[in-house]
Amino acid sequence: MCAAALRRLTKGTDAVSGSGFSADIHFKETVRARTDIVELIRESVALQPRRGGREFAGLCPFHDDHNPSLFVYPDRQTYRCWVCDEGGDCFSWVMKTEGVGFREALIQLAERAGLQVPRTFRPLSGGDANRLNRLREVLAWAASQFHQCLLHAEAAQPARAYLNDRGIGPELWERFRLGFHPNDWRWLLKRAGGLYSTDELQAAQLVRRSDRTGDWYDFFVDRVMFPICDTRGRVVAFGGRVLPTAPADSAKYWNSPESVLFSKSRLLYGLHLARKAITASRTAVVVEGYTDCILLHAAGFENCVGTLGTALTDAHVSTLKRFADRVVLVFDGDAAGRAAAERTVPRFLAQNVDLRILLLPEDKDPADFVRDNGADAFRGLLDRATEAWEFKLQAEMARFGTDSIHGREQVINAMLSTLAQSPGLRDSPRETLILQEVSRRLQVPETTLVAQLARLRHSFPAARPTGPNRRPAESSPAAAGSGTVAAERGRIASAAIRDTREDRLECQLLEILLTAPEWLPQVRTAVGPDDFQNAALRDVFIACCDLADEGHDPTAERVLLAVERAELRRIVFEIQGRAEIERIGELLEAADGPTSGERYPRLLRDVLEAFELRRELQQLEPHLRGVGASSASLDEEELL
Repeated sequence: MCAAALRRLTKGTDAVSGSGFSADIHFKETVRARTDIVELIRESVALQPRRGGREFAGLCPFHDDHNPSLFVYPDRQTYRCWVCDEGGDCFSWVMKTEGVGFREALIQLAERAGLQVPRTFRPLSGGDANRLNRLREVLAWAASQFHQCLLHAEAAQPARAYLNDRGIGPELWERFRLGFHPNDWRWLLKRAGGLYSTDELQAAQLVRRSDRTGDWYDFFVDRVMFPICDTRGRVVAFGGRVLPTAPADSAKYWNSPESVLFSKSRLLYGLHLARKAITASRTAVVVEGYTDCILLHAAGFENCVGTLGTALTDAHVSTLKRFADRVVLVFDGDAAGRAAAERTVPRFLAQNVDLRILLLPEDKDPADFVRDNGADAFRGLLDRATEAWEFKLQAEMARFGTDSIHGREQVINAMLSTLAQSPGLRDSPRETLILQEVSRRLQVPETTLVAQLARLRHSFPAARPTGPNRRPAESSPAAAGSGTVAAERGRIASAAIRDTREDRLECQLLEILLTAPEWLPQVRTAVGPDDFQNAALRDVFIACCDLADEGHDPTAERVLLAVERAELRRIVFEIQGRAEIERIGELLEAADGPTSGERYPRLLRDVLEAFELRRELQQLEPHLRGVGASSASLDEEELL
């Protein structure tokens, strides 16, 4: 090794701003140790044991997966999809599936494990976090008040009678935490007493102030109360339904106004209760409203969720795709239901999900159908639900007819217009298959349809695809059924790592450190943070140094805990995987561990010499321009 490299002192190992490093690693390790990653992922993915339980496999929720490509490794407490390359630990899973940052994932898993979260690990915006926690506390308290009123209050007798008449009995009251607000405009205000201020009740959308008198009054009055929960089962809003005895001009249903916690275009009623059933069946059934959802659960359809007074949105579908391969939208059989079903099709044709439409017989809603025909009949309808594009085609053929050229032309125009409004379908296999079916049914050459569709697309403004239409990353070749990988050497998936010799050199040094962290003291005498050209890789190196300075062995598992930014965590996991693929551990065994004789493994020696050569070339670069730059670059590349 170059003498200069061996003498070089490390420099500047303080954690950089934004690296997400935390010196207190113990709590994070405790949370991870208390979280069984197999059970965590099983909450949303059906997993099957492989190799005697040494690994588990399931369909990846992050791409359109038809062969189990998501593997979970209990011994390492990690997961990886060998097709789309998503992977990580329990924190990575929650960050990806819940769309949260590391701190929120840490808090969720800590609470799941029954651990008290230290104040230092609460979100950095402490005031906002305290306000949200207080808001959730108010909503949970209100849900309890409404529920106890329904169970015990004499004023709630009409509500109990109404629910029983609808087939919603006490067991369902408990499961869905149903409640009642009596006919008293200050009932909740009075019960809040000194517990919660009117400002807090107003922030929770539970009370309002009269513009005329300035007096406060309850938002929900004389209504059956349906708590609306997030995916973790925390109350975020309420829906209220009037009793049959209410005045005719009363709004039948009333939802909480949207708030920082509640968005009806993102939340689905009952999803926190339906997640396991959806995951097990890989099918979600979507109805409109609370009572249909509750009654379908009672009939055994526990994979049912309800929209909240809005049509299904992109956000709803994105949420459901995490748990389901098939989504069945159930619409009432009246004209309004049919129109709603037809409006749904163009928006979601491009989604990578098997979207089905079930239009019930006329004048029937789901609860009525199950009551009159039984659960088996409804299950049969679900099994025969029509694919979304097929539903659209049948509807247009029924509207215009196919007995005449004019009618068939109108059907073609309607179908091509629908496809043109779904830019995410463009040039996809799904679009080709739909065009082939339209061609076959209407006896028009497919080439004619393709040409007309291309012309139509120019008449629609460019729009962002409603669903992902990208090719998944190529699968790393894996031994059949084993989940092990013999990926091509040097594969780089993270966008933050460029496929350049500079980044390859820096990655290789980090591969060595994450495989054999005992060599870090020797590395730090030769390489410092300023020697890294890639900022993300520099931050990973700094995290290794900070861990060591705090007395922690900087293993790959600990570095994953030290870096909190999603980008850095992905890089660490990727580098760890590359090190295994390239058998870095075996290559390092070419020499013993660190000794007073400074016996370095050949691989480490070569990497450190390459860093020294690069540093010397950078110093000489002004003199080499136009003279020997090409030769110097060649020498460095050969060394790498």
